[in-house]
This record gives sequence, structure tokens and C-alpha cells, in this order.
Amino acid sequence: MFLALWIDFGLFGLIPFIALLAVSLWKFYRVKYWPGIFFIGLVGLVSMVIHHLFALYTAFLIMGLMMFADTDDQSKAD
Repeated sequence: MFLALWIDFGLFGLIPFIALLAVSLWKFYRVKYWPGIFFIGLVGLVSMVIHHLFALYTAFLIMGLMMFADTDDQSKAD
């Protein structure tokens, strides 16, 4: 998807997608939410293979739900 975004939309399409993944990864790492970290890594790997922008719409939905998940219990466990 990285190459497809770059070709179809230029840097204006590629940079926001990479920023979304980076900010999501940082948020999950900060609260030590390991399922979210694994999921973002998986989305990053899969997006290197899939070249259709809307093929990952369910992944974006799940990522959005995970961003608002209750992660307070995860940070208190440490």
C-alpha cells in the first residue's frame, strides 16, 4: 500500500498514512497495550503487500476501536 499511495496520491497520501501508523504505535507503546502494538505492526506489514487502499478498511475500523479501548488496566499492571 505504501507504493500505491505514493503513486496514486503522492507524498500527500503517503505521509498521512505513515503518520497514522506512527502515532497509533506511539500511543499503544506509551500505555503498554501490547495487542495494539502487535496490530499496528501487522497492518504495517500487510500494507507493504496489499496495493488497494480500501482493502484495509476493516483494519482501520479495528484500529479506531482499539484507540478508544480502556487501557487503564494495562498501565496499572506494571
